[in-house]
Amino acid sequence: MCGKSAKTQPYKKLMTNIEEQRRRNTEAPKPERINELTKKLIAFREERDWRQFHKPKDLAVSLSLEAAEVLEHFYPHTKL
Repeated sequence: MCGKSAKTQPYKKLMTNIEEQRRRNTEAPKPERINELTKKLIAFREERDWRQFHKPKDLAVSLSLEAAEVLEHFYPHTKL
């Protein structure tokens, strides 16, 4: 491989992996599983007395910050 195709190989591999995962994960989560996870999250929060920090504004800010951290992994670190 040479030139442009060598540069696009990592991207093509990533997209292939994403498509494979998407095919495997087509089943929607079961409601009982979601309820179980919700109960565990609430228990985790209560054990640490974090309820005071879980106001809608604070949760929205935290969600945005976490999403930005995930986005960093997709942002190109090299010059195009």
